[in-house]
Amino acid sequence: MKYSQLSEICAYINERIAISELSKENYISTENMISNKGGISISAGLPSFGQTQSYSRGDILISNIRPYFKKIWLAAFNVNFREFLHSRLKAV
Repeated sequence: MKYSQLSEICAYINERIAISELSKENYISTENMISNKGGISISAGLPSFGQTQSYSRGDILISNIRPYFKKIWLAAFNVNFREFLHSRLKAV
């Protein structure tokens, strides 16, 4: 098996979205990601104001808080995130 640096196959994304455009159903944080790549659940709440990062279907979210929990999610729809390393596969 050949291993590559993550930066060789993915690009870090830092797109923003206003909190006012979000709902509990489409807001993702480390709190509503399930450990061991188990997916996501509905958020308990939203930040009160400001902006957060957004992402698109097919993007990869990796929690940057306590990585040993393996909170990793392949976005199935367009949503946003706040506490993740956001990667998008580069064109091959």
